[in-house]
Amino acid sequence: MAPVNSIENLSNYLYVKFMVDLRKKLGDKAEKLAAQYLKRKGYKIIDQNVRNFLGEIDLVARKDGAIVFVEVKASHSVQGFYPYDHFDLKKKKKLLQLSKIYLDKFRGEHDVRFDLVTVTKHIQNCGTRNDVQIDHFENVIQDSFK
Repeated sequence: MAPVNSIENLSNYLYVKFMVDLRKKLGDKAEKLAAQYLKRKGYKIIDQNVRNFLGEIDLVARKDGAIVFVEVKASHSVQGFYPYDHFDLKKKKKLLQLSKIYLDKFRGEHDVRFDLVTVTKHIQNCGTRNDVQIDHFENVIQDSFK
């Protein structure tokens, strides 16, 4: 860590640290909510936070014989912005690469699907009431992309 040699640098450092911590807490909570949501829909969570040299898979689940790789995106509500907006082509390609590495430990052919779960925290009434909206998008990486 670089030395903090002024009030402005200290202020910037604390702001960045606070925002990173806040984002991590929101992401961790969103992954827990997404896992609970999927379980209620009949999914069996078989792995969470699978890391390798390329990155991380948030959730791996099974449903109806398919292995389902799930990306979880979270945000606070901001007008005109949705968590889905951060699930771009680059992220899709990375998830595809990560899934191939993950599947190397299984033998045989498997039905595979890629889903996205978005968790949006809505803050209303001057912050006195918090609502969470969970949306589930199935098969977000199409066959033509694979």
